[in-house]
Amino acid sequence: EVDLDAIIYYLCCDLFYDKALQANGNVVGMTGDGVNDSVALKKADIGIAMGKNGTDVCKEASDMILVDDDFQTIVAAIEEGKGIFFNIRNFVKFQLSTSIAALSLIALATIFRIPNPLNAMQILWINIIMDGPPAQ
Repeated sequence: EVDLDAIIYYLCCDLFYDKALQANGNVVGMTGDGVNDSVALKKADIGIAMGKNGTDVCKEASDMILVDDDFQTIVAAIEEGKGIFFNIRNFVKFQLSTSIAALSLIALATIFRIPNPLNAMQILWINIIMDGPPAQ
């Protein structure tokens, strides 16, 4: 999970604060619209170019392009990204736990020479139930 410790609105390119922030483990985001910003956009963890007023070089160097040139879009994108990351993480945890439970059941039955507790159709049905709704 990425936390934004500080938002720096303007940073002089001569002062390489971005390297110090990255060295401390912070996520550095850079916005720019000109050719002179392209190097900083490339070096940042996430480079954000302005879509309306930005140059083509700046857009190529960036990771994300703001089509409306509104900084509130960055905040919305971060919130949406965190939500997607949270949902994917929960889905993977759920899938791992159900797969490990099914594998353990079948492995223990095989080790102790117990007749297989689930036939092929039951395993397929469980997979349909466990994979279908969470993926929606």
